[in-house]
Amino acid sequence: MTDSNPIARLSKINQERQERNKKFRASQKELSKKLKQTKTSKVIRGALSGPLKAVNETVEFVDDIYDFAAGNPYDNNELIDLQALGLEIKGDKEDWAYTVPQAITQFLLPAGAISKTLKGTKLVGMNNAWVRNAFAGFITDAVVQDPYEENLFNMIDKHPRLATPISDVLKAKTPEEISVAEARLRQAGGGLLAGEALTALGLGVKAIKKSPELYERVIKRLSRRDEILMTDNVVDNLGDEIIDLSIDKQPTKVTPKNTTPVKLDLPDTRGQNEFYHGAASDIELVEGGEFGKAVENLYGDGFYVTEDLVTAAKYQKKNRVKGKNLVVSFIKLLKNNLLSFLI
Repeated sequence: MTDSNPIARLSKINQERQERNKKFRASQKELSKKLKQTKTSKVIRGALSGPLKAVNETVEFVDDIYDFAAGNPYDNNELIDLQALGLEIKGDKEDWAYTVPQAITQFLLPAGAISKTLKGTKLVGMNNAWVRNAFAGFITDAVVQDPYEENLFNMIDKHPRLATPISDVLKAKTPEEISVAEARLRQAGGGLLAGEALTALGLGVKAIKKSPELYERVIKRLSRRDEILMTDNVVDNLGDEIIDLSIDKQPTKVTPKNTTPVKLDLPDTRGQNEFYHGAASDIELVEGGEFGKAVENLYGDGFYVTEDLVTAAKYQKKNRVKGKNLVVSFIKLLKNNLLSFLI
């Protein structure tokens, strides 16, 4: 028998709808809780909470100055509640997936802003990246870092093999052990080292960007390191890899006045037990004499040769001295006579 009262039917429908909404909200809350436990969520929330934590600690830095002047004990107050915003949940502070991204964004953004400000002041030494970023790192960790929060040096100090007097000096301690001023000074010292590390990283990246050929050459060389076979004659089976990798097996010669490529028609001399040295100018070999002293030699001092005549030709072009005519000549050495020409 159906209910004929329309008001009762509407009330029942509304009650059922509320029950469904209640179950949906509960399921969404449970799903959100599970998602926040994933590593991806921890990394994202940690990175987002870093700048907000920097704001909290900056306010606390000002409060610490006031407390010190007024003789009040240390207290840590948070202007922005990260838990209320859903950016921090129970267990986050013990998980590196949350704390590391948080520490990075908490440090990098203020440090970058301070470094840029210092550069604009035109003060003495601020044009030097090492000096400027050292100051920026020092100021950043002195202000935006919780003075008693464990840092990288606490992690290092927990491992006896890694612990050093520096890590012992810069690690954070408890309020019972040191004062607020000393605690912030320790954090600032760590920030100074972090600023120098970022400077080194930035300059290294810039150097690689300016010389992409060198980067590709080093990576390719390292990736094939196990394939290189050295002999007593300082000759390896990848002799053509020592030179500029951008040159094809059949190189072309282009002069400023003549754009027509000139191909070197050289025979394949590999595997014939004969070795060549491409000379860009006249040289004189004296048995027992000093030869092959050069800082750019990849495998140390010595007279470098290859069994590939094409490779020797590339070295001949590479070693040419500007302003001098290229001597088209190759030195051919038999394997059993090679040692008499080495140092």
